[in-house]
Amino acid sequence: MIWFATNTNLFSYVGGSVPQQAAALDIAYVSADEQGGVLDVQVDDRFAGMPVARTSQLNFFVWRTGLTAGPKQIVAGRMTLQFTGAGAAVSGQLTMVGGGYVEPGAYAVVARLTGRRR
Repeated sequence: MIWFATNTNLFSYVGGSVPQQAAALDIAYVSADEQGGVLDVQVDDRFAGMPVARTSQLNFFVWRTGLTAGPKQIVAGRMTLQFTGAGAAVSGQLTMVGGGYVEPGAYAVVARLTGRRR
């Protein structure tokens, strides 16, 4: 499971903490090539030695299953999506890197994505 938003205000739609919603911090660089149908999202990991991504406790992934599968807070990563067919289809890839909230260490998830609008 991956849970990621590019701005802390987006968590207001799912009941995130009020201070994070009010801050409305951008925690990713987002660029779009509308002609080419490409969306690129780069997690902001370049802020005075500490990732801006750390300000959002709701951005996380779980990289294994089971009772001991603790969530990992996303602190770096990139996602690239390619939209085709007037937005009817999407494909892409992502790499997200995180640290444990409780477990120390660095963890990564790498995925390829495909989908079609219904």
